[in-house]
Amino acid sequence: MQSLFQHYTALGMRPTVFDDVVHLKFGSSAGKKETGLDSKTFDVFFFAYGVFVCWGGGETGLAAVRREVTGFEVKELEEEEFDEFDYAHADKFYIDRSGLGLRSGLRSGVG
Repeated sequence: MQSLFQHYTALGMRPTVFDDVVHLKFGSSAGKKETGLDSKTFDVFFFAYGVFVCWGGGETGLAAVRREVTGFEVKELEEEEFDEFDYAHADKFYIDRSGLGLRSGLRSGVG
């Protein structure tokens, strides 16, 4: 995780760390134009156990992140797992097979 953090810091991006999770913004406003994602910025969370989560990047963003992190793999994954969730703003938080609901009024930050 430290090499990932150092790599993106050296590229002029500003990774942040929450416990053992590294968070990055990808896209043009994040300084990563070579990914081909010049018009859209999205969030990526890297977990120490080898998982990353893209939030708002779509298939194009996911493919770009896969290419970016290949050099940081310790061992190649035999079979990739992929989950996709839709979200909506709701009166209370929920998560189920169809998606998740974020409480209204919590549009930014953690609550």
